[in-house]
Amino acid sequence: PDREEYARNEKYEVRTWDWDDEESLQPLFTNINRIRRENEALQHLRGLRFHETHDDHLIAYTRQARDDENEVGNLILVVVNLDYEHAHAGGVALPLKELGLPTGAPFTAHDLLTDERYQWQGAWNYVRLDPTESPVHVFRLEPEA
Repeated sequence: PDREEYARNEKYEVRTWDWDDEESLQPLFTNINRIRRENEALQHLRGLRFHETHDDHLIAYTRQARDDENEVGNLILVVVNLDYEHAHAGGVALPLKELGLPTGAPFTAHDLLTDERYQWQGAWNYVRLDPTESPVHVFRLEPEA
């Protein structure tokens, strides 16, 4: 700790966190951990696929669980705004057939962080992320019942 590289390095700082602060990330982390426990696709290292977006500040990927017969299972789409200061919006491209989603019918995008549900259709679908509200969408994608 007496070497220069350790000085002013937050990795080595001892901090006291106020978990009740309204700007704390603790509620977001708690929700993300709950979502990970509840969704099989997020419990394995396989099934990761990145997707094209219309905005370079948005990154999108899916994680998908498959059973022993390689049948499509739980499907999660995560979209993150990489710009912590500005809102960004654009389309996210999904290879519907490869993901087991209908190509000519609507499907549901259920945001597991906000519990909002959207009806999407087609390969390109719109998302908007404002970091003052939430920097991330965690969608469970499901065919319409």
